[in-house]
Amino acid sequence: MHSPHRIFVQIPSYRDPQLVATLIDLARQASCPTDVRVVVCWQHDCDETIARFTENGFNVAGTALVEGRHVHFLQFEGIEIELIDVPYLETRGAGWARSVAQERYRGELYNLQIDAHHRFVQGWDIQMVELLESVRDRSPRPLLTGYPPAFCPASYPRGRQENASVMLVDGFTAMGVVRFKAVMLPGNSQFVSPLKARFMSGGFVFSDGKFVEEVRQDPNHFFFTEEIVMAARAYTRGYDFFHPHVPLLWHDYKSPAPEVWEDLTEELKKSGDICASADDLAHASSERARRLLEDVLSEGPPTGERYGLGVERSLRQYERFAGLSFLIRGVHPSATVLSEPDDSYEHLSDIDWERDLICRRVLQIKVTLDAPVKIAVDSVDVVMRCKAGQESVVRHLSQLELSALTEGLMVEFVHVFAVPHGGLPAALLLRAQTSHVDAGEYFSISAIERPSDWKMPCSG
Repeated sequence: MHSPHRIFVQIPSYRDPQLVATLIDLARQASCPTDVRVVVCWQHDCDETIARFTENGFNVAGTALVEGRHVHFLQFEGIEIELIDVPYLETRGAGWARSVAQERYRGELYNLQIDAHHRFVQGWDIQMVELLESVRDRSPRPLLTGYPPAFCPASYPRGRQENASVMLVDGFTAMGVVRFKAVMLPGNSQFVSPLKARFMSGGFVFSDGKFVEEVRQDPNHFFFTEEIVMAARAYTRGYDFFHPHVPLLWHDYKSPAPEVWEDLTEELKKSGDICASADDLAHASSERARRLLEDVLSEGPPTGERYGLGVERSLRQYERFAGLSFLIRGVHPSATVLSEPDDSYEHLSDIDWERDLICRRVLQIKVTLDAPVKIAVDSVDVVMRCKAGQESVVRHLSQLELSALTEGLMVEFVHVFAVPHGGLPAALLLRAQTSHVDAGEYFSISAIERPSDWKMPCSG
């Protein structure tokens, strides 16, 4: 089935007060609004009704029951809008909502994936098409993506950021998922064309329409995992990413909209109002991402699952291109600075590649006293030993901390460090300085890592 429209716009809106304003600006800033077809996965509360749209000039052409859900067909200043009606407690997260919207794709030539709180540059539709086509000689399957500059709805257009940005690695989350940050391009930027990019943003993707079919959003990703999984799947299917060098749209990063992870509570699950809490969905998403991005590396090529990796390029190639390692949870220095990716890293040996990876860890360390100490302990050091045997002092416990231990209290602190892969600790030790040779046996130590599930043995 082919649509008479040129651009398919997909929006997941979760109880978002900016949805109507976003749709109005999308229509009014488009050069050819009749070429635009919008599908919104409209996840809303009972007080959010169609009246909110009609009061702002939207015309409701009709409502139909489509595959078990009501779809409202709206028109506004030339654009056609379909609202897929979803009571908000039925949501399964951002990935699910994007997937629901993508089911309404009808073969449009181009695809725009955004959120529900944006503003647009005048002629955004023409500009996006022109920029995408301008990099066609650099890639047969290009797409534009990135974190759009920020705006505030209350003061817009005053105060909006006027520079585009690039996405860089910021580390790994508590569940081992890659975390990103945006770095603004300088005001007097020397960039006059889109920059090749390592990563994708869920809140802005402009591509050929067939991207929706070839890299269909995995509905099993709740929120934080969707971007890195989408990037790996797209890259291994032959897509190349580009960050626009100029603003094409703006994003409200301080949206007052309720957060889905705050709504889907354990209490609602216990009462039977929802099937799974936000914690359940986030954990399942992280496990799914881990299986895709870590297990594939050790178990062989993808199996051809619909939401799996492609076969145009390998996951190992994507790691080298993006500048990170999913298994090691390490980041190459090149991925942390404003620069285009360097394809030459693909040809490095594994040993040379891993040697340069930087692994950032955050340890929460606890020291306790196992038995009463009847002797004077002069000092206690917390020591890390790396795999090669080198040791470094993490913390020299103060006299106040030693006194607390002897009173039966726990000494707890956080240690943050970044080391090359070979410098990761193999053990955590306690060294007690005293005339009593066995003083160390009175103490025990434990550690958990906060930003990932990387584990290390501990000894006391």
